[in-house]
Amino acid sequence: MKKLILRRAVASAFVLISLAQPLAIAEVDIAMSSDHSEAPVSKDYTDLTTKELAKGMVNNYINQFENSHFNEAISLGNRTTFSNALDGIDVEHDPDLNSGRDEGDKVEALYYPAFLYLDPVMKFEKDISVPSNYENYGIMQTLWHETIHRLEDINGDFKSPNRDDKAYQERNVEYMQNVVMAIKYFESLEKKAAAGATDAELEAVWDTMLKRYEEAMNIMSAAKFKPDLAKLKEWTGWDVNPEKVLDHYASGAATDRLRDFAKYYKTKHGGGAKSSGIFPVSGDFNGMIIDYSISGVDATTMEDVGGFMTSRALDGYISGNQVTVSGTASMGGGYGANLTVTVQTSTDTKEYKSYIKSGYPGFNKDNFNITLPITSKDKYVNISIRMDGEYSMGGGWRGLMVSGSFESKNVIDNTRPDVIPPDQRRYPIGIPGLDFANNPPPALYANREIKLPIGSLKPTINGIEVETDQPAFISGGRTFIPLRFVAESIGAQVDYIPNFEGWKAIVISGAQDYREDYIVLFLGSKTAYHNGVEKTLDVAPFAANGRTFVPLRFIAETLGAEVGWDQPTFTATVIK
Repeated sequence: MKKLILRRAVASAFVLISLAQPLAIAEVDIAMSSDHSEAPVSKDYTDLTTKELAKGMVNNYINQFENSHFNEAISLGNRTTFSNALDGIDVEHDPDLNSGRDEGDKVEALYYPAFLYLDPVMKFEKDISVPSNYENYGIMQTLWHETIHRLEDINGDFKSPNRDDKAYQERNVEYMQNVVMAIKYFESLEKKAAAGATDAELEAVWDTMLKRYEEAMNIMSAAKFKPDLAKLKEWTGWDVNPEKVLDHYASGAATDRLRDFAKYYKTKHGGGAKSSGIFPVSGDFNGMIIDYSISGVDATTMEDVGGFMTSRALDGYISGNQVTVSGTASMGGGYGANLTVTVQTSTDTKEYKSYIKSGYPGFNKDNFNITLPITSKDKYVNISIRMDGEYSMGGGWRGLMVSGSFESKNVIDNTRPDVIPPDQRRYPIGIPGLDFANNPPPALYANREIKLPIGSLKPTINGIEVETDQPAFISGGRTFIPLRFVAESIGAQVDYIPNFEGWKAIVISGAQDYREDYIVLFLGSKTAYHNGVEKTLDVAPFAANGRTFVPLRFIAETLGAEVGWDQPTFTATVIK
């Protein structure tokens, strides 16, 4: 095949990794599969363009969980299918791949029909058979990602009228990458099971995995273009479902400990209080029936009480980022019923009212659906679905109600400590809009731990799950964070200066005992200042998706925090 190097990306090219997108990278302990033992593994890694080397790395990515029990119940792709897909294209470096691109638009790889181009920065520092650093794993993921685009092309997906829409191009692989990040928790679960963890401890890991998996499913459901899971399985061999893993554990095909946990989990979650149902359980109460569903909460207790007002009371905890109360109210007795549905959080309330005429001898029905967002400020969610029935004989009355009270499992304490000011204050002057002379920076929080799972929109602060609109990600071996979220989570003040001597600047400030810190950053520049001292960053801050991203370690450590890394959960930690 005649080789051709394209110097410019074309409109219909499918692009995977850009520095403005999350790059999910992890460290796993696997060896090169014997199926591709012919792939060269040498100390000279300059020849990344060889097809067998690319095939070997894709094979490594697909088999990254091969030493785990759950690998028997999932598939990240069919190795033969991926290998054959790469056989039909050229794989090579293009030194001009990012020529003319802005910092935030640079890419590490680009697939164009019959060609896969790689940025020259994609080099190896370790033996490829053991992806023991960020770069190696990232390259494996990149090649896997772009080979999926190759398989989409083979199966006619590039002929779609939506082919030039980035959301359409990335709909499949974005979902797949998010799921891969979720199922990494299976590794942690199996290690804890082998170490003798209790059922409750294993359940906590499983539930965390489910939340991450549900995030991926929810993103898919809300996306402009949704992946077709049946086609993904047909085209790539992809097959990932946590229920299959649990069934695999329960079968005893893994270990006795995992079998016992799976049976415990299935038994515990097979009944009890439910966040949806029909009330009364059988028949109707004076012609009234409520069929309801409540999402975004977990019901832990339920109590039914009879009487003129027959009621069901649910209690539990908030579990999502929004609460939705939906269902159908039916009336088949008396004259009719007033329906009132109320959803209340700490910060907002919505109500729906209607009158349902009796459909006797049948039923008249009315549908309801209320959704409210749940923010980190919301400490509770209360819901009420109430029917007040009207009957003959002097205005007789009966009522039917389903109510619920759900609390936040934890509330973040944002109390700032009293700090001892420095003997002599030193602060920047001349920055437009900032007057530190009369407005000292806020005290940083004490005893704060921030965990940032790579690629997740749900980090935790002191063990409490919060939300952010942009995740932390890794590129080039560095962890990048949305600056405002992390800095403000530590307690720092963040000020954006749109024009400071011709630069877009960000000022981060905070106080501790005998100390005030002032950090000045400039978008697109590696030059920074800490308390007036010039610093040179490895990577310039850049803006993407409306947020400023910076390397985590510089910001955290400059503000006096420690940075850690938890490999099993692929999570960066900031401790202040």
